[in-house]
Amino acid sequence: MKKFLEQIRIKEASLKSESVIDYEDIKNKESTKYEKLGCQIVLYIEKKDELGKLKTKNLDINKQRDKPTQLQ
Repeated sequence: MKKFLEQIRIKEASLKSESVIDYEDIKNKESTKYEKLGCQIVLYIEKKDELGKLKTKNLDINKQRDKPTQLQ
């Protein structure tokens, strides 16, 4: 069984910049750290399944204080 590849893309919608960090580095940290950045951040957890297809999960860690940003 192949090990799943997990990454998180942190997208800063207001700055329109993107960075990729390791999933293990982020899953143990609290989301309040990212709320301090002052912009909505959307996390993408990407996993490759056994067939090699890419599965994406969209997680909004910010509180719903503004209109949610929809990315397609």
